[in-house]
Order: sequence, then structure tokens, then C-alpha cells
Amino acid sequence: MSVHINDILLNQESLQNKNKYTCPICFEFIYKKSIYQCKSGHFACKQCWERSLESKQICMTCSCEIKSINDLSRNLVIERDFGKKKTYCIYSFTDETIRELQQNNSLDGENKKTLIKDEVYGCKDVMMVDQLDSHFQNCKFKFESCPHQGCKIILRKHSLEEHDKQCGFKLVKCGYCERGDIEKNQFGNHKNECPKVLIDCPLECSMKIERDQTQSHLENYCINKIMECKYFQYGCKVQMKRSEVQKHLENVNHQFFMGFMIEKQFLTLERANKTIEELQFKMEESNKTQNEKNKQYEKIQEQLFKTIEKLNLALDKAERNQEENQLKMEQLNITILEKIILHEISQENLQKECNILQKMNNDLSSKITKNHETYITKQILSSSLKFNSPSYKNKWILSNFSKFTNCFESPIFQLYSNRFCILIYPNGGMETSKLSLYLNCEHYSEAIKVEFFLKLVNVLDKSKSIKTNPKIYKYLSSDKYGWPSFLSTELITVNNGWLSKDGKLIIKVYVKILNNSIKPLES
Repeated sequence: MSVHINDILLNQESLQNKNKYTCPICFEFIYKKSIYQCKSGHFACKQCWERSLESKQICMTCSCEIKSINDLSRNLVIERDFGKKKTYCIYSFTDETIRELQQNNSLDGENKKTLIKDEVYGCKDVMMVDQLDSHFQNCKFKFESCPHQGCKIILRKHSLEEHDKQCGFKLVKCGYCERGDIEKNQFGNHKNECPKVLIDCPLECSMKIERDQTQSHLENYCINKIMECKYFQYGCKVQMKRSEVQKHLENVNHQFFMGFMIEKQFLTLERANKTIEELQFKMEESNKTQNEKNKQYEKIQEQLFKTIEKLNLALDKAERNQEENQLKMEQLNITILEKIILHEISQENLQKECNILQKMNNDLSSKITKNHETYITKQILSSSLKFNSPSYKNKWILSNFSKFTNCFESPIFQLYSNRFCILIYPNGGMETSKLSLYLNCEHYSEAIKVEFFLKLVNVLDKSKSIKTNPKIYKYLSSDKYGWPSFLSTELITVNNGWLSKDGKLIIKVYVKILNNSIKPLES
């Protein structure tokens, strides 16, 4: 709920009867409204014009054509004339709705309530409508909340200063501990607990001390504190106030107690010296033991170095033997391959000669011809079986592997009439930073089924070598199958064991043709 402009205008009834300062559509006073008029002088507030033009683009009174709000003119005369009308201050009333008006900062509202003039404490000023906003901001009769947190009192502005002096929620500063966050109504309790407030000595020594220094005062300075004679543990069992200690020492002969103290301290010194001697002896023994252990450690270390040196020499020799064996194996494979090729050539030549003989002997009987063909077929099959095998097992050694960047293929090996090789992609054939391995096949006969697996050898620890699960693929043409993400390229280093000291990578290969069986002889 808020106060309406109608409630504070002087002579508001006569102004309403004239209909000069109210919108003819919404019937509200034109307070803080923009007034527009058509070319015939019919006016209304901007909001009513906009709502009307959404449905019909004509004047609501004379029906003249109006395309948009831009076809209207502003009626500043009526706005300025209404701004000079007299009005009360909203803070001249006692109703609590004035406080809400103060928060909303508006005189508009649909909910109206009868207001009561506050003739005693209310504002007596009368002003023009145009002066309302500036007066609201500075009016000393406006309602304000107490600025202190926790206080819910709301008073007129000119009364707050007196209230501030008495408000129990006002923060005050303690003159003893300098704390400035104490509420006024809690200051008495704080003073009873403040660590810096001066209090009387609990032993009534007439000194004023800060509350948090009480314990220190009693232990070090209070003259009424009960003290023991400093020879108490040596026989003098007298207890007295701190102020009487010096007098006691001067008037009482403590020579007997002093002698007892010296004797006791002498015994303590002897025990300490004996303990020191025992510790020194133990330290010497410990040093001897440590020296012996150091010598043993040096011997073991020397033996380990020699063993490592021997192992390194043996490893180098094994690598050299491995390289020599690999070279021999490669040469043997080349020799076998050459023989297979020569054999295939000889088979072709032999077939040509057979064809020529068949043409030359076409007058021979069909039986002799069939027997002759059978004999030739047996010769070819026996020769083929002699030089071929359905499986292949070998090792591929790649030198200077770290220098490879693109695809690299192994030497070709052959099973029956099918040619195979291993393809390696150091940086991944399909995925970057992953080593990729594939088996590539070139064959010239019918489709074949191949079983194969690869094994990456770890030269430092054979048990860490990575062996793939056997895979079976059907090769239809020049295809390749394998593992696109075999191992991260970053892991292939000498320290991890995947490369030898001279940078070699070792891959073991196993290939087997499953469906290339020998066909039966037919005649």
C-alpha cells in the first residue's frame, strides 16, 4: 500500500471536477505522466495512447487518423500547469503507509487508505507538485530506521539524534582493551570480563593489576604470595610471604643446609661425569662398527660394479651375436626367396614345353595324353610342397628406430604364392602419438584366411614384452590388418627397455595360413 497523489493535493476535488488535470481514459491525475495530444487538441497520457493505438490507429475522441505515437505532440503546458499546484508533504500524516511510500519513492498506488494529519509532529510545509521529490529527500520529518544493527525502532528524522544517545544497540569503544564492537547495553558485562580492566590483587597486596596479568603478578611480584625457603628441598621447611624471604635468609643460619646441597650437587655431578664417559665409550664403539660396515659396503659395491661390467660385456656380445644371426637369417630368406622365384619361372617354362609337346603329339591316344598330364601335375605338386610351408615365424630388427617418422615396411616373406610384410607407423596410422602395427598381404589366388600375432620384445625384462592376442582375418585382396594403437610412442625409449642401447626395436612375427590345403588329385 502507498499514498496516492490525490491524498496530498490541496483542493483535489475541484481539480478533479475540472477534468483538466486528469487523463480522460484512465481518470488519473497527470502526476509524473507524459501528456500527448492529437492535432485537434484531445489529450491523454502516453500509456493510454500506446494501448489505444495497438487496436485502432485513430484518436479516441475525434477519430482523426494517427499512425503512431510520433504523429502526436507533447502537451507541456498542462504538465507545467499541474506542476504548480499546491500540495502537502507526505510526512504531515501519521499513517504508517508513509514509511512504505518512502521505500517505494512513489505517490502512485491502487490501494487507498484514509490518512490522519499529524498536527503536532508532522511536517507543516506546503509546496508545489514539482517540488515534491526534492522536498522528500531533505524533509526532517521523514521516517528513518535507527542505523544501529539490531535496533528496529523507526522515528522521524529530527528525533533520531536524541534516540542515538540512548540506543542500546549503538557500538561503543572500550577504553581499556580498545575494542570498538561492543553494544552499549552489553558494555557492563564486557567490563566485568575485559582482560585489561584494573582489579585488586586477590592476595590484597594493595597493587592494581590488569585482569589478564593476575597469574604473572602472583608468580613473580606479589609480596603476599606464600613462598618456600630456597633450601626447602635440602631440609629448611619454612614457608613465608615473599616480602619476608630476604629477612629469613639473613636471620637464619643455613650452613648445614648449604653443605647438604653442595654434597647432593657433587653426587649429581659425579653421576653426570660417569654418564658422559659411558656415552663416549658407546660412541667410540659405534664409530668402530660404522667403519667396519663402511668397509664391507665398499667391498660389496666394488663387487657389484664388477658384476655389472661383466653383465654389460655379456649383453653387448649377445647383441652382436643376435645381429649376426639376424643378418644370416635375412640372407637365408633372400636365398630361399630367390629359389622360389626361380622355381616358379621353371614351372612356367615347363608348362610351355608341355603345351608344345601336346601340340606335336596330338596324334597320340587320349589315354597317353591324360597319363602324361597326370604325371606333370604330380611333378608340380611335389615341387611345390618341397619349397612351401603353411606357417612362418621370425624376428624383425629395426635399427635407428627413433629416426623413423613415416610408415616403414619389413622385408617381404612368402607363404605359398602369397607375399607378406609387416607395416609400422611410429606416430600412428590412425591415431597420433601411438605406435601402429599391421600385417600386409599381397596374393594372386582365391581369398585366404590368415592367423597371426606380433610380439614387441623388452630387452631389459623379457617378462614385460607385449604379445598381442592371435587374430584371424580373411584377406580378399591387397589388405592390411593389425593394431592401430599398439603402444604410446613416448614410452618407446632405451630406459623403458623397448629400445636396445644402439636404438634397435625388435618385433617377433608369427603368420599361419589356415585354409590353403592341398587339393586332391583328379584324373
